[in-house]
Amino acid sequence: MIKRKYFVQGSSFSHVASVAGYPDLPRWTFLRPHKNDLLLYGSQPNSGPVNIQIISTNQQTFDVKIRQLQLQVEPREIAAPYEVEMKIINYNVEDIFEREILPRFERVIRALWNTSPVIFTSKLASVLDVGGRKPLDPRHKEGFVIRVAGSGNFSSELRNLELEVRQLRNRIPCPRDYKRTSAEWRFREIGLAPDWCGFRLITNPGSFSRGDNQGRSDMSVLKDHGTSSSISNQLAAAAASDIVGSEHPSIVSRSRDGADVVSSAHDSNSTNQNRNGISATAAPTFEGPSLQDLPRRSSFEDVVISLALPLAVCLLLLGGLSGTSLCLYASDDLSRSTTSPSRSGSVETEHLRRPHSLRHEKN
Repeated sequence: MIKRKYFVQGSSFSHVASVAGYPDLPRWTFLRPHKNDLLLYGSQPNSGPVNIQIISTNQQTFDVKIRQLQLQVEPREIAAPYEVEMKIINYNVEDIFEREILPRFERVIRALWNTSPVIFTSKLASVLDVGGRKPLDPRHKEGFVIRVAGSGNFSSELRNLELEVRQLRNRIPCPRDYKRTSAEWRFREIGLAPDWCGFRLITNPGSFSRGDNQGRSDMSVLKDHGTSSSISNQLAAAAASDIVGSEHPSIVSRSRDGADVVSSAHDSNSTNQNRNGISATAAPTFEGPSLQDLPRRSSFEDVVISLALPLAVCLLLLGGLSGTSLCLYASDDLSRSTTSPSRSGSVETEHLRRPHSLRHEKN
C-alpha cells in the first residue's frame, strides 16, 4: 500500500502502474485507489521476480514521480489442486487489508474442509476485477471473490453444500437472498454475507500452488494446529511491499523459515540472486515497433469520400432544384403576359357598349 505521506499534502495524484519494460500490469495484479492511499494487490500464480513500476502524476503541478517495486515470489512445494471459490457481498476488497477478515474466513473453511491438512488463500480479487458490475444501490458494497486452495480432496460437507446451491446457478440474475444454506450460520457468525451463486468447487490436477515445506503461503496459511499470522504480514509479500517510499528499489522475499527478507537494489548481483540460491533473471525489455516500421495510410481517400463526394452531390441537387424553379417562374410570367391584352380589350369594349345600351333604353 502506497501511503499518502510520500506525496505533497493537499495535492491530488493519478497513478499508473505496469511491469517494468511492459505497457501494463500482469493479469494477477490490480491497482485501485483507497481513501488517501493506493492499493496494489494480487496473487502471483508463478514464482520468480516481478518488477513493478508506479508512475504518480500530480494533477495540479504535473510533477511526475516514479517508484520501482521489486518482488520475489518463492515457489510452493505443496501441491494444492483443489480450490473452493466464494463470493462475499458485504465487504470490499480493501476492507480485507484493514480488518481481520481473512483469518476468520479461513477458520470457517477449515471447519468445513477437514480432509485437507493444509489450506491457503490462492486468489483474491474484487468483483469488478473479474467482470462484475457495481451494485445498483450505492449503499451496497462491491464484494470480492476469494479462492482457498488445499492439498486434500473435498470433504463431504463441501460436496453437500455444492449440491444445495447448484439449483441457483440457472437463475439469471442470481437472487442475493434466495436460499439459506446449511453453512450460512458459520459465515454470518463472523459477519460475512456469501453469495451462494458464486460458490464453486474447482479441481485442477495440472495446477499446483507451491510454497515451502511448512506450508507457508505468500498470502496466508492455516496449519493443522490452526495458527495464522496477521493479515498485513500475510498479504504484503505477495501483493506489494508495505510502503513504497524509498528512492531505490527493494526486493521483498520470503525465506524457507517464513521470514520476510528485504534487500537493496544498489548491487545488481544481490538483485539477481536471493538468499536461497535461486537465481533471478531480469524481465525482458519491451521492444515496440519503431515509427518507421508502422504502416502509413493516406487520408486523401477518406477526405474525398467523407467530404468532397457528399458536397458534390449537394451542389448537383441544389443546381437542379434552382434550374427547375427558374424554369417554372419563367413559364408563369409568359402565361401572364399573353393573357393581359385580351382582358384589357374586353373591359374597354364593355365600357363603350354600356352607355349606348342605356341611351337606347331612354329613347
